[in-house]
Amino acid sequence: MVLQDKLPELCVLLMGMAALFAWNAVITIPTYWRQRFCGSPLARYHESAFSLVYQAAALLVGVWAPRLSRSVSVRKRIVPTMYALGLIFLLFALLAVWADAPRDAVFAPVTLVGVALCGGLSQLLCSATYGVCASLRGTFTASNMAGQGLAGVAPALAVVLVAVSASGSVAEDCSRQKVDTAAVAYFVCSSLLFGAAIVA
Repeated sequence: MVLQDKLPELCVLLMGMAALFAWNAVITIPTYWRQRFCGSPLARYHESAFSLVYQAAALLVGVWAPRLSRSVSVRKRIVPTMYALGLIFLLFALLAVWADAPRDAVFAPVTLVGVALCGGLSQLLCSATYGVCASLRGTFTASNMAGQGLAGVAPALAVVLVAVSASGSVAEDCSRQKVDTAAVAYFVCSSLLFGAAIVA
């Protein structure tokens, strides 16, 4: 009975976790990005580039979100947004499988667009989940904030698995890329988190 009483708060916790998970998941695996951007300035500066496109998209959506909240229901803002974020991480997993994807023509632009979409969609999701919590009792706001805190912990725990299964240092020969199975698993698990949040 206690679990049944706490289930709505656990659902909100999972939604809060999903709202900030994308950024933490993207920046937690720098070795993978350095390897895939090998030979490009992004190998060294991908964190700055990711931050720029993520925050620019979040800013644009942040300006637009209040107007959207007056015309679109909270459910229609949350559920499709989580689907989209889950699909973006599946796309990242597919790119991780496609080890010899042309770096400048395919991998870099698709990755940067994906990160930008994560920024905009995460901002939309944050505003929608805060909207839900504001209309409920205070414990739901606390659950949402706890979920956002866990959004930083979950990728950190996942990266331990990535580090344990990593094959070693970044490859020096950029022409010999190979499939990083740990990164594939990492992105698939990230996508599954959004699936769980949709169920919640």
